[in-house]
Amino acid sequence: MRPTLLALCALVSLSLVGCFGSSTPLVTSVAAFRVSALPSIVAQKIDAPLYIVATPSDFPDKYRVEGLEIAVFSIPPVDLTETRAFVTQHLSAALGSYFNSVVVVDDEAKLPAAPHVRCQIKLGKIEYDRRVTMGHNGQRNELYAAMEWAAAIRRHDAQSFVFSFAERTTSSKQMTGFSDTSQWQDLFNEALRHLLSEYNKQSIQQKLMLPGQ
Repeated sequence: MRPTLLALCALVSLSLVGCFGSSTPLVTSVAAFRVSALPSIVAQKIDAPLYIVATPSDFPDKYRVEGLEIAVFSIPPVDLTETRAFVTQHLSAALGSYFNSVVVVDDEAKLPAAPHVRCQIKLGKIEYDRRVTMGHNGQRNELYAAMEWAAAIRRHDAQSFVFSFAERTTSSKQMTGFSDTSQWQDLFNEALRHLLSEYNKQSIQQKLMLPGQ
């Protein structure tokens, strides 16, 4: 049996046992996710400190992913808690391979007057990504996780960004049951790796080097 059909069968069987699903939210903490970047080789770190600006309005610490109704089945909503851990833990740790120091601030007023590199982060939305196909046995539903977000980097004294990234990231893993939250961890893992892949492809490290470094 193919994985897509297995996933649908798992959802259907769990629905029947659980009264066709539940509207009770699943709760999972982003701080507990195992998110890591792929290994990278950096010839020289940037001396100027990197300040990641993530205001509570741009990147909230809690996010409700709305549930879905598919025929008679109820896909539960998901409450993502400690969402800012993606920035304060996972992203900052990954960018530590490129900069001598990384600091996360929640307000532009906390940026220093001294030379630095600035990174802005913005979360658009997080939601289920439903993919529907038709097979010999009827409709097949696959549920993935999706996040729309953006990041941009510039020198503190520059008017334009040297690096700009915006994407709708989707998880590589699909939901296999009503209590399954593994696709949300996979989503943040994919998001981090996609950002760093673009950063490396565009040779941003060289563009951000300070004169004389």
